[in-house]
Amino acid sequence: MAHALLARLTHDVIIDTKETSVSRQVDISQATIKKRTNSTIYLNAKHRGRTVFLKTTDNDAVKLKYVIEAVIHRLFKLSSPGCVPSLEFVGMTPENHLVICSEQLQIPSISTFVQTLGARNKSIRLRKMLLKVCRAFIIIQRDAKFTHRDCHTGNVYYDESRQKIQFIDFDWSCIRHDTSIISVPRFLYDTTRNTYGHNKSVDMCVFMRNLGRTIRGAPGFIAQIWEPLMQRYEDETRNMVERCRQQIDATVSEIESYKASIKKYPKSKKFMENENQVLLKKKQQQEHDLMCAMQLYKISSEKKSLKSEYAHKYGLGRFKNNFDYYMGYFEWESMTPRAIEKFVSNIRL
Repeated sequence: MAHALLARLTHDVIIDTKETSVSRQVDISQATIKKRTNSTIYLNAKHRGRTVFLKTTDNDAVKLKYVIEAVIHRLFKLSSPGCVPSLEFVGMTPENHLVICSEQLQIPSISTFVQTLGARNKSIRLRKMLLKVCRAFIIIQRDAKFTHRDCHTGNVYYDESRQKIQFIDFDWSCIRHDTSIISVPRFLYDTTRNTYGHNKSVDMCVFMRNLGRTIRGAPGFIAQIWEPLMQRYEDETRNMVERCRQQIDATVSEIESYKASIKKYPKSKKFMENENQVLLKKKQQQEHDLMCAMQLYKISSEKKSLKSEYAHKYGLGRFKNNFDYYMGYFEWESMTPRAIEKFVSNIRL
């Protein structure tokens, strides 16, 4: 898909240092330029009088990723127009650089919002912000079938006066479209799992951990909301191995029950055997899940073993910012936006 889309792009994008009204010409005379290994970012560029953000690259592999990102951005905008800035255009320069041009938001990211909060009413304002983030994720997971997957506080923007949440930066994102799952491949996510493209907790796991690194001077919010939520998350992950074993035991019991029924009701043998095959596949997946749960337990245990003390601090010490991305292999009920919204709604600061 990415190769086909790149082949269709016209080479008519002009990046210049003067104002223009031409549809695919961008003025970078006042832009801030950020060089990356295989790309260049322009902030505060101008396109037909509007402030825009440019991502450009001449690297062939990065072009493929960027064009998928643009597709996800476009589909997300169509499904949830109020949650994402506009995608202005995607095209190529005559020098064969891919250019993604999108609206640059003028509201603060949540990272900036948190840092600029004064002491007065800080906990109350943080609580209101978190409820808006949860509500936004509930909507986009349902309507856009979208998972951000890199949802730190710098990628979520918050207009406090209008109570509006918007999202940027979709180069890790995933969206379900018709019968397809469109995503930018990442080593942290297993594309063979049934929850791939359906995981409702990975975004809030990343967001909440990142939020915890930025909040200061809000003791009520930290003690009554953030710390209890993160403790629920840790408790759920601690018990994952035992839960997987219980699921396997339940499936084995079902299989044995069908075997007994085949002997008792030989006329239903074909039906029972078909059901057993379904259960055997289910058991195989559950056994795979158990192995993964055991690995996740070990990375979060003091001595990397199933018998040593478990705590997220050990996994964080080993994997730093990547820890919650690895935990995104599973969906954690305690960290879905609906579960967090329900918890926070019952707290009065």
